[in-house]
Amino acid sequence: MNRPHAVFVSSTSDDLRAHRAAVDHALRELGLHPIMMEHFPAQDAAAVHTCQHYLHDADFLVGIYAHRYGWVPTDTQGGDGERSITALEYDWATARGIPRLCFFVDESHEWPPEFVEGEPGASRLKAFKASFDGEPLYKTFTTPDDLAQKVMAALYHATHRAPDDSPTGWRRPTAPLPAARFVGRAADVRAVSDLLRETDRPVILDGAGGMGKTVLALHLARALGGDFPGGVLWATLGPEAQRAPAVTPAILRAWAQAHPAGRTLDPADLSSDAVRALLAQAPGRLLAVLDDAWFPGPVRDLLKALPDGTAVLVTTRSRQVAVLGQIHALGPLDTDDGSALLRDRLSAAGLAPGDYVDSLRALADQLGGHALALDLAARQIVTHGIAFAERLVRRLPYYLSEATPFRALDLGQGTERDDSLEATLYLSYAPLSPDAKAAFRALGVLAPEESFSARTAFATWDVDPADESALDEAYDTLAALIGAGLIVHEPETGRYRQHLLLHAYARALATRENEHDRALGRYTWHVIHDIAGQFETLPMEQWDAIIGPDLPHVHHVGNALAGYLQGIVFGAVPLEDLAQPDPPDDLLDEIDTDTRMAQALLERGEAFAEAVKDYIFRRRAGEEGLRWLQMGLACARVRDSHVLEGTFLNELGLWHHSQGNSDAALTFYNHSLATAHKVGNRIGESAVLNNIALTHHRLGQYARGLDFYQQSLAICRELHNRAKEGTILNNIAGIYGVLGQYEQALDYFYQALDIRCEVNDRDGESATLNNIADAYRQLGQYEQALNLFEQALAISHASGNQAAVGTTLNNIALVYDTLGEHKRALDMFRQALDIHRKINYRVMEGTTLNNIAGVYYKQGQHERALDLYQQALAIHCEVSNRAGEAIACNNIAVVLHNAFGQTAVAISYLERHIAIGEAIGNPNLEQDRTLLADLRRSLTDAPPSDPPTDPPAE
Repeated sequence: MNRPHAVFVSSTSDDLRAHRAAVDHALRELGLHPIMMEHFPAQDAAAVHTCQHYLHDADFLVGIYAHRYGWVPTDTQGGDGERSITALEYDWATARGIPRLCFFVDESHEWPPEFVEGEPGASRLKAFKASFDGEPLYKTFTTPDDLAQKVMAALYHATHRAPDDSPTGWRRPTAPLPAARFVGRAADVRAVSDLLRETDRPVILDGAGGMGKTVLALHLARALGGDFPGGVLWATLGPEAQRAPAVTPAILRAWAQAHPAGRTLDPADLSSDAVRALLAQAPGRLLAVLDDAWFPGPVRDLLKALPDGTAVLVTTRSRQVAVLGQIHALGPLDTDDGSALLRDRLSAAGLAPGDYVDSLRALADQLGGHALALDLAARQIVTHGIAFAERLVRRLPYYLSEATPFRALDLGQGTERDDSLEATLYLSYAPLSPDAKAAFRALGVLAPEESFSARTAFATWDVDPADESALDEAYDTLAALIGAGLIVHEPETGRYRQHLLLHAYARALATRENEHDRALGRYTWHVIHDIAGQFETLPMEQWDAIIGPDLPHVHHVGNALAGYLQGIVFGAVPLEDLAQPDPPDDLLDEIDTDTRMAQALLERGEAFAEAVKDYIFRRRAGEEGLRWLQMGLACARVRDSHVLEGTFLNELGLWHHSQGNSDAALTFYNHSLATAHKVGNRIGESAVLNNIALTHHRLGQYARGLDFYQQSLAICRELHNRAKEGTILNNIAGIYGVLGQYEQALDYFYQALDIRCEVNDRDGESATLNNIADAYRQLGQYEQALNLFEQALAISHASGNQAAVGTTLNNIALVYDTLGEHKRALDMFRQALDIHRKINYRVMEGTTLNNIAGVYYKQGQHERALDLYQQALAIHCEVSNRAGEAIACNNIAVVLHNAFGQTAVAISYLERHIAIGEAIGNPNLEQDRTLLADLRRSLTDAPPSDPPTDPPAE
């Protein structure tokens, strides 16, 4: 995902509420990410540390100061009793070297008396303001709108400035926020810091599970920020990251986002060498952290993507990984540090150690400095009260000297045992109610190291969501597990997380109690039906917001099912062979499906693939998605589910089509069509015929496309499927529109419109009105086009379809842009952009950014246009919109050549535009090829005969 510049907004709250809201809107308008107290979780005794943690993720600080100095936290609250939280935030930003943009209210501007602070705050505020005389940016403001405009102007210029030795638009990558404050380990911090500054080899932070390797890595990533001006590249691997090809592409894509070219790079070009070349242009040395590495393959692969001079820190518990660099062994905390950690955790929860300091020290000594064990002990004390520390000291020796009941558990390969952890874990687990214990055990089937929602936990626990009493009890169970330290609540997301070691114990306990398979079954069905099932019911623009947090569970279940099916059911028959378009008849005879386990796995594999087919197609899920579809096809064939067999053949055709492989797509489509015909699935036949028509349409084979559309249309009319008939008529009209035969296009569009009105398809009616209006726009009949666009807009407003509202506003703006009313066009484009961003409609966000850039280009604002085209390209790449990607590449080429004379770079973008067009079957590339040849000749010979025209809109 792209990482926009993050802006920390610092100010007092009540007196500047309206100003903060205006700034929030302004930042989003610029495509920046605001970090504001309004977005923080509920504050507690650790509020100061929370602000400091959030500030660590910021690229800029915007300080807004009126007539209040604000809250001054005490020593126990994390402050110093002298500086306000806003002053602390400014000082932290200064220490980190974050650019600071400061704004003070105009002294002559009228201000509510109740928001003018008296002494001693007034004097402190005066001294604070006096310290800003040398600040690079120091402006005054009046109204919220005045402040927003000044902030926008300042940040626009600030985000477009870059050091001479750094690429324009470099986004400094940062490490994640730590879940808790770092305590102790001064010697380890010094030693590892020195190694990272001095050695050329990877530094391997090697230690047993639960020792605090990740916590130390997070601390070092932030504490050493000044040593690594290029930023921190972070990657969490984990026990499921075994194969480099399955792991590294997503990490390389994330790392590439730091460089502007990386944000627009074709995913197919994200090789280690390509990313290495991008990262080599960082404005200073980089730090790369590979956290929780279990296997050497992904580590080696990622190291190849790092430029010379990059400092590398790897956390691991694997000896195979440890040999890849210089090892720093991380042992237990000493007694002083262990005691300090306990005091810190209690203080954060509002407990004062008081007379129990000695007990805490004895506890740290008894637990041998095991960080996770100490955290569990702290949670027990928080739950039971500070006096419980003394009781815990008395109880622990027994469980440390005698093996706990957990000793006999099989934790699986790679999980190391520790007496201190088992003792505290058992003492956390044993007092739980039977229901809470069962709930903890069931969590062991979830995707390891991934956050989960209450809904997922409840489904795995078999809680009836319609039973309010059961839900109340389930929430009480979550609270009990949090109180015991067995799971952690993330207030900023509302989700929950379990440490990997605790997950291993939960899984082992579930297996011992013969509960694992039943819990796994409930979890799997929940992921299939309740999470993945939403891909079909939700608009695509809502997927990221609603399904996104649970995507790791979808991937975990899909990959696990494919693995179980291959190992338990298909055996020696490769999944890929079963999923050929036309496999040998005797292949299925080799598969034994008599067992209950085999039947259950086949049913789940088929259901999962059906649930995710839209996600695979629309998000181009790559090789992983291909394997899921192959799994679905194989399961359908083994189960004799002929209708679904035809469905998955069709979906595999769509997958190959999305990869630009039209021949393979048509092969799968033809087998799908034959299967649908054999079983009499006329609806399926119509759908496949429509897809075959679309393929020929994309290949520029319009006559064949029209023929297949007509075949599909005939079946729809035979079945009296009026809704589908309207869709196909709309598609037929699209071909005539591409051919410039607008009269025929309008005839079919109007037929589609009549049907969509008849079946009360309001969204379809709005979409077809948009298409008709756009045809009139192409014909130059702008008044008629605007009238129809307004009708479409009214329908979309009435139905509450915000995606359609944004799309129509974009289309109306295109008309005004064509008429030369650029100010009006920009206003409507921005309204559309606001909507697209609000509902996370990324495809149309990219389209509208492209169109806004076109207006700026026409106005001669070439730098601003280029920046917006790059943003549009990044989004199109992110959502795999190949057509939009091609348009953006073409537009960037036009600007680079026409406005900046960078013909060589323009050629690379034009080459990419043509390559994508060829892959997706764009038949209108001849002019582009001619232009490319001209540009190539212009580098060594005469200028091109026909320079690029203005960039096209989308």
